[in-house]
Amino acid sequence: GSETLTTGALSAASINVLGTGTNEDLNFISTVTSTGTSIIIDNADIVDLDGNVLANTSLTIQNVGTEVQVAGGVNLTTNNGALSVVTGVTEIEFDGTGSSIIDGNGDALVTLAAIVDSAGADNVTINSEGDVTLVSANIGGDLVVNVDNDGDGSETLTTGALSAASINVL
Repeated sequence: GSETLTTGALSAASINVLGTGTNEDLNFISTVTSTGTSIIIDNADIVDLDGNVLANTSLTIQNVGTEVQVAGGVNLTTNNGALSVVTGVTEIEFDGTGSSIIDGNGDALVTLAAIVDSAGADNVTINSEGDVTLVSANIGGDLVVNVDNDGDGSETLTTGALSAASINVL
């Protein structure tokens, strides 16, 4: 059946939150931090992130039936691994106002589903030491994409349609 998880701050060596199908609501109302390895959030209808998410290695959010909701000003970060919010994810909705940073470190790939902005005023910065793949973006604020932001290689940006108040690709 349909279940709801609502949690405050989570911190552990690794974090795996696994629904049983794409009908659960997973609400993270504070920070989610892995101190050792990865964070995996899998199988939900809605994943609602109201606090920063920091993975020591990789971050994977997948198989989300409706959307991943990210509050304005919330950041998603990996210290040394891939950052993936695309497999089985229709869209990433920034649902507040503010500036959010999606920051992939460790020369790993950042892959993102379509980004939308229901509040119409979010600024989104995507940083990657590696490649960036972005399905599309339609936001009311500014979009900044920094590919190979550590400057140690020749990385690529692959994207669909982009729409924002301003778009800067660095």
